[in-house]
Amino acid sequence: MAPFTSHMSLALAEARAAARRGEVPVGAVVTDPQGRVVAA
Repeated sequence: MAPFTSHMSLALAEARAAARRGEVPVGAVVTDPQGRVVAA
């Protein structure tokens, strides 16, 4: 799996969690230049 694919999966999981809480279903993932997740 390409790194960006796992990052996108994490962002989608964040969006699903927001939707379950009744919030706008938006998720984001911030990575450093090496592709490590800094925030989600």
